[in-house]
Amino acid sequence: MATTTQLVLLQRLSERMHDYESRTTTSAGNAGGTSLIDDQLPNLTEDDDGITGWVRIAHDGDTSDGEVRRIKRVGGYTGSTTTIVPVAAFSGQIGNAITYELHRTNPTDKLNAIRRSLEVIYPFLYLPIRDESLFVDNRLSNSGFEETIDSGAHPSWTNVNSPTVSTETTIVWHGSQAAKMISAAGSAGQMTQSPSVNINELAGKTATLEGRGWVAAASQLRLRIDWDGSSFANSDYHTGDSSWRKLSASGTVPTDATQIKCICEIVAGTVTGYFDDVTLRVGPVFKYTIPTTILKGPHMVEMQYNANNIEGPYYPIPHDGVPIAGRALRLRGMGLLSRPTTDSGTTEIDGVRVDVVVEQALQFLKESEAEDSYSQQQEDFLKAADRAETRLDKLKGQPGARMAGLPAQIPDGSWHIEEDSSGRYIIFDAVRGSVVE
Repeated sequence: MATTTQLVLLQRLSERMHDYESRTTTSAGNAGGTSLIDDQLPNLTEDDDGITGWVRIAHDGDTSDGEVRRIKRVGGYTGSTTTIVPVAAFSGQIGNAITYELHRTNPTDKLNAIRRSLEVIYPFLYLPIRDESLFVDNRLSNSGFEETIDSGAHPSWTNVNSPTVSTETTIVWHGSQAAKMISAAGSAGQMTQSPSVNINELAGKTATLEGRGWVAAASQLRLRIDWDGSSFANSDYHTGDSSWRKLSASGTVPTDATQIKCICEIVAGTVTGYFDDVTLRVGPVFKYTIPTTILKGPHMVEMQYNANNIEGPYYPIPHDGVPIAGRALRLRGMGLLSRPTTDSGTTEIDGVRVDVVVEQALQFLKESEAEDSYSQQQEDFLKAADRAETRLDKLKGQPGARMAGLPAQIPDGSWHIEEDSSGRYIIFDAVRGSVVE
């Protein structure tokens, strides 16, 4: 969908306030980052200390990119040398041909108002969410390796024998990411996860570890279940044809099992392989945590029709229907627009919706300024906020401003939503398996 950068949003808000100058330095400033030079500044003023407020570096790749400094009230601008001096030094020297901005209002406050606007504008504007991270009866976390990698390890997974683990975005079975692993020269590389389960309750039941693997050569990649550190259930090795293959390790949980450790393994020898959608099933799971990106929903819960066609159709679970073990679930709902934190970062709006967000930000900013002002100035800020609110209402009424709502699915006896202090959950209602008293 169409997007707009933080830099553009800041420019649009600043222009709305008649408070924006984007300029370029013409010489290098002090080596310590305590000045910047622009020989075109006399076009604004030739008076010493005639330039006040804030300066912000907006030059991608520069050491000080994104930094904001207040200009000194006394000695902050010298007309004869066209030099600006900030109260505090920038992180590095401000060189020649560096883009910077001048603001009367602190641009950090403007950016905070923009981000706040992107939150409070929900649900008038929202981010459509289509989440496929949940699998029926799965007991593992981060099965699709979609979470941001942390210190060379995928969240919820533990690296064993020092493999090199990273995120893969090209060779992917499902979603936007897979796990890439390169084994060490002398030992098999592993990613392991031991879900929190009641071993005694699961003893005698069938556990199935299933997932997709990709590797170039045969007999180099497989899945394993470790019951106690010495007993294993193993999948067949991948056939090694540089394609995604389904792998499955299955076995009965031993009565003396101490764990159900799930292992993604690649043989020793600096071998490169990939894993995706690795799940563990041991009996039915009725409760699923709704991803926090989805607010007040989901509007629809659908199930994958064919597990071998990940891009194939998903259908609603029918009346009193039973979800099929191992199938991916698709949750459709509404989330907050992205709140960028860098100039190149984006949010999912364009056109008149940018105007809506900017006006909402202006209202928020003026109300905030009123809180920090004396009585007469406070009244002026509140009047400005009221004018912004009036214009915001007009903008919201323009064609194409409001995002159309999502269609809502009637659960029809197959699932419902519950909530507690820890999160929100989908509960499947149909009975599966035998009831043991």
